[in-house]
Amino acid sequence: MTINAAWQLDIEQQAGSLEVGKWADLQIVDQSPYAVPAQRLSALKVDEVYLAGALQYRRE
Repeated sequence: MTINAAWQLDIEQQAGSLEVGKWADLQIVDQSPYAVPAQRLSALKVDEVYLAGALQYRRE
């Protein structure tokens, strides 16, 4: 969630930016989504997934 969306939902103390103590759900992909044409975004491979700051998945 972005900082602006968190602010609109009045949860900016828990989400919206990467800071100690905030929720940390994120995924790491094998390429920058900004460098890939929109038609190829679905081809990105997920390397890692974190939920609440804890590693949940790592691609072998």
